[in-house]
Amino acid sequence: MPLIPLTKKLIMKRSFLSLFLALNLSMALSGFAHAFDFGKIIDKANENAASAIAGNVPTIPKVRDSKYFFSKDTAADSKWVMLNVSKENRKEQILLPVKDGRVSADIYLRYGPGVYDIAVSESKLAGKYDGGYYVGQAIKLENTDKRDVSFLLPSDLVQSDNAQIMLLARTITADSVDELDAAKKIHKYVATNVKYDFASYKDESYKAKAFDAVTTLKNLTGVCSGYSNLYAALLRSIGIRTKIIYGIGYITKTQTGDHAWNEIFINNEWKSVDVTWDSTTGRIFKYFNIAEEVFDQDHQKQTEQNF
Repeated sequence: MPLIPLTKKLIMKRSFLSLFLALNLSMALSGFAHAFDFGKIIDKANENAASAIAGNVPTIPKVRDSKYFFSKDTAADSKWVMLNVSKENRKEQILLPVKDGRVSADIYLRYGPGVYDIAVSESKLAGKYDGGYYVGQAIKLENTDKRDVSFLLPSDLVQSDNAQIMLLARTITADSVDELDAAKKIHKYVATNVKYDFASYKDESYKAKAFDAVTTLKNLTGVCSGYSNLYAALLRSIGIRTKIIYGIGYITKTQTGDHAWNEIFINNEWKSVDVTWDSTTGRIFKYFNIAEEVFDQDHQKQTEQNF
C-alpha cells in the first residue's frame, strides 16, 4: 500500500474534521434540518476534500462589475425568496417573488470590493412580509470592482435600473444644463406629481404598504419613504449619487415625527433635499439646494440607509 504524504494526510484530516463539525452543528440546529439536503452537503464536502488532496483549492466566484445574476429553482409551492447579503458589518435584505417555481434577478454588490456572503431562504406564505422563511443555500462571492459606486447602484427599494424609471429620468432632464439643474427638474416632478398618503399615515396602515420607487411611481402616492426612494431612483439612474436619510422632522418646535429625506452629491458636496415637505407645503423648492444650517433647523439626521 503506497504511503500518503504528510501534507495530504493533514488535508484529509482537516477536511473530514470540518465535515464532522458541520454535521453535528446541523443536527443541533434541528429546527432548520428540513431546509437542508444532508446528502448534498456530504457530497460537496467529499468533492472539496478530493480537490484539496489533488492540489485544486476551491475558488470563490468573482464578480467584476458589482452585479451578480442570481437564479434558482425553488420548491413547487414557494412564493418568495429572501436574500440576506452581507459584507463585513454591512447587510441588505432582498425579497424576490417566485414565478412558476423559479426566481432570478440582478443582485448589486453595493459595498465595494471584497467578499460577500448571501444566505438564500424560501417562504411558502403568500405575503413577502409574512415570515416563514427557511434557509436553504449559502453563496460566497468576491467583488473585484474597484470603482467607487457608492450610492449609485440600484437596491430592492431604489430600483434605478427599472426601464420606466430610467426613461422617465432621461425625459425629465433632456434639456438640463448640468447635474444641479437635472436634480432640480426631477425634484419638481416628484414634488408636483406624487401625493402624500395622509389616510394611511393617519391610521398607520402605511406600515404594511410597499413604498419602493417603482410602486410609488405606479401609484403616485406615498409617505416620506416613498418620495425619498423614488427621488433616489430617478437620480441614480442618470448617475447622480443619492442617499436615503432617516431622522426626525420638526413640524413645529413641539411637534415632531419620524421622517425620511435625501442627500444628493452635487458639485463635490452632499446637499440635503426634502421633496416630501416641498410636495405637501406646495413650496416646491423650499428644501432644495439651501444652506445646510437652515435645513438642519427642522431636520435631525439619524442614519444613512444601506439601500
